[in-house]
Amino acid sequence: MTATVLEGASVKRRILFWAALAAAVWLVATHTADIGRLWQVMRGGDPRWLVGAALLQVAYYAFYVWTFKASFEAVGIERPYRELVPVVLGSIFVNVVTPTAGTAGPALVVDDAVRRGHSPAGSAAAMVLTQVVDFASFAVIMTLGFVYLGIVGQLKSYEVLAAVVLLALIALFAGALVLAFVRPPAFVRLLGWVARVVHGGARLVRRESPLADDWAERTAAEFTSSARMLAEEPRGVAKAGFIGVAGYTLDLAGLMAVGYAFGWDKPGTLLAAYAVGVLVWIVSIVPQGIGVVEGAIAVVLTSFGVAVPQATAISLVFRGMSFWIPLLLGFLLLRRVSTFQPARRSEGAEKFAVRAAAVMTAAIGVIDVLSAVTPNLRTRVLTLEKFLPLHVHYGHLAAALAGIALIFLSRGLWRRKRAAWTLTVALLGVSIVSNLVKGLDYEEATIAAGLLAWMLSERSAFHARADGPSLAQGLRVLTAAVVGTLAYGTTGFYLLDRHYSLTFSLGAAARQTIVMFTQFYDPHLEPLTRFGRFFADSIYVVGAGTFGYALIMLLRPVILRGPSTPAERNRAREIVERWGRSSLAATTLLPDKAYRFSPGGSVVAFSVYSGYALALGDPIGPPEDFSAAVADFAQICATNGWTPIFYQTLPDGIAEYAARGFKSVRVGHEAVVDLDTFSMAGGSHKSMRNRVRRLEEDGFSAVVHEPPIAPTLMRELRGVSDAWLTMMHGTEKRYSLGWFLDEYISACPIMAVHGPDGRVVAFANLLSEYQRPEWTIDLMRHLPEAPSGTMDYMFVKLFEWCRGQNGCESFNLGLSPLSDIGREAHDPAVEKVMRLIYDHVDQFYSFQGLHAYKEKFDPQWEPRFLVYPAGTELPLVFYALVSADAGEGVIASYLKTMRRRRS
Repeated sequence: MTATVLEGASVKRRILFWAALAAAVWLVATHTADIGRLWQVMRGGDPRWLVGAALLQVAYYAFYVWTFKASFEAVGIERPYRELVPVVLGSIFVNVVTPTAGTAGPALVVDDAVRRGHSPAGSAAAMVLTQVVDFASFAVIMTLGFVYLGIVGQLKSYEVLAAVVLLALIALFAGALVLAFVRPPAFVRLLGWVARVVHGGARLVRRESPLADDWAERTAAEFTSSARMLAEEPRGVAKAGFIGVAGYTLDLAGLMAVGYAFGWDKPGTLLAAYAVGVLVWIVSIVPQGIGVVEGAIAVVLTSFGVAVPQATAISLVFRGMSFWIPLLLGFLLLRRVSTFQPARRSEGAEKFAVRAAAVMTAAIGVIDVLSAVTPNLRTRVLTLEKFLPLHVHYGHLAAALAGIALIFLSRGLWRRKRAAWTLTVALLGVSIVSNLVKGLDYEEATIAAGLLAWMLSERSAFHARADGPSLAQGLRVLTAAVVGTLAYGTTGFYLLDRHYSLTFSLGAAARQTIVMFTQFYDPHLEPLTRFGRFFADSIYVVGAGTFGYALIMLLRPVILRGPSTPAERNRAREIVERWGRSSLAATTLLPDKAYRFSPGGSVVAFSVYSGYALALGDPIGPPEDFSAAVADFAQICATNGWTPIFYQTLPDGIAEYAARGFKSVRVGHEAVVDLDTFSMAGGSHKSMRNRVRRLEEDGFSAVVHEPPIAPTLMRELRGVSDAWLTMMHGTEKRYSLGWFLDEYISACPIMAVHGPDGRVVAFANLLSEYQRPEWTIDLMRHLPEAPSGTMDYMFVKLFEWCRGQNGCESFNLGLSPLSDIGREAHDPAVEKVMRLIYDHVDQFYSFQGLHAYKEKFDPQWEPRFLVYPAGTELPLVFYALVSADAGEGVIASYLKTMRRRRS
């Protein structure tokens, strides 16, 4: 499926969800009075019976979902119970907000099953069986209720008519299964007629028909197979029917418990009210019988002498438990139904959602803090004080603390931290409550509630895990601080109570400490001395510091501890030697790299700085595994809260990166000398020829020393390296460059320039590019007193040596950063900015000097790229790259360099 189609499916499903959200808001807004009245009447019932009724309703819905599961099993479809819970409850909500005569709910169940890979016809047959079982199970209870009504002379003709409608529905659904089993050809003709009607309607509106040409035959065959299975295994149908009857019995018991809660203890009356009420629920043309069911139950109860207020209370509370609460749960669970789950979004779309959530969370935090420090509206305060006398102190403080925490958490959300998402959801709940209790600030509470709803809908976008050791450390510190502060505060309040207006027992001192430490609130605490206030404030300081430190530890990105093991480096070496083909291939094997091995046999060498996973070059491995290796690396980065970056990639893979949602910019060009065409002849190389000839006449020589390098030569090379670093006022680099590591240098061929006395005055280590017929260099160092032209001499001799290597065609002089980019009008803006740096910034790095030096060898310039996810902050990426090359923070590296230059 193409990215465009995926985006289209995602948009459609999001439209469905937000339409459902709008419908939920409309439903609540239009029934606010009913909800308010329900709350008022519930306060008048016996709480013990009400709790029992609630538990019975939970049991009823558990059996109701079980009925669906048993019906699917009866037609040979296995569906996990947990998978069915959201779709069954969601179907209740969909039936209410969709005016389709109760067909939208069953259609949702079937659609969810089909999207999960089950047979469409088999799922439809299971849904038909569910409807038959559900209606027939209720018919058993209804019959008992109607018998009672008949005995007492209260059975009405319209109730009998409604029962006939129910029986007709049962016959209709059961007849479809029977027809498919007994007369398959007739069933095919029936479905064929349906298909023709649908095709004709599609032609009228000039749309493609949603049904395939063979839909009738294929559906009939699958439906008939399901019906035959039901006939051959009637125990499945019997099991579903038994579960259905048990469920309705529990539902009836729930109504009876509500009746007892409000003082009506006559089961027969409640049985009759239940039978009529649920019957009206099923056959009513009003969605889910809203308003009608409540009235029907109340009418039946009052006909038996129940007082109107009492009957109304029983009706409203039962409907609240059996309908309104499940309806709300159904809406909240819609995002777990496959119909409403968004299709896989592009990385850019998901990143935009994450960043928007982070920004809005920070904005909510600022609003909470500002609201906490501004005075309340007096009229609202007077209303609130009747119920919450402590709202002023506690609400303001809670709002301020929640706001500060939300601002802090926004950074974790920006990095997709699951822990930050969890804490944000919890704190948004705190924000909603605190804004209401501090002054009925419903405006701020509404904004926070809207963000909370959106955060819940975007849960899957926040998947980065916390750093395990940091989390453990934070929890240890938090635990130690809680225990230590509890002991500190308890002992202090108990021994120092003379500094306060209260006398503390040991238990009271402990309670006072716990409240102050966890809630930043000092109930009834009145210090009498300055020391008393200091001691109380110290608990606040410890509490704030402890929770803040724990929060920092919780939100830290995963820290790379120890780049790689020897076994991992050996495994990486095998892959690199087999598949490596770039100037960076050998550098990926240095011990500062970590490795990610893809299932397809590739390896990505990377370092982590400032939350960025900096892959050095492209994935190395089989060409056919390139795209999968990129996706695998991006996935592990998402899990750890890192941003994936590929540095100095070849142009060959740019299209593959783009297909994965990455962007790219050029960061420079590598100078590649063609050994077949390079020549010292010509006027442009006259000065170089003269320097080379002069050095040879003075007794200098260039020798390639094959590994392993002898210890005496290694000591000499170390001396040259140290002298060069001192002269350059620099330190060893890392990441994209090697450094003087004995095991690394001694394993490389070394080109050394020896003076007349045999002493080494300059050297370079040589690196193979493995599967590419090319050599390159890493370290190039010389003594301060080395004569002018020494490095030119060394390179000329390197080229001569490489020509003698079997199959070597070129020599790579390495990257010329920022060179030859941003020149054209169509170049990206970021490349033009880098061009400005190249042209005007020479204090920290001689970009132009390096390029000019390499240019005199007449190389071919090959572009190298920085690949990054869409929306990445490039200045921070470059900061991380410079830090990686320096092996430490940029500022620390700069200060050290300045200190060396001064010394």
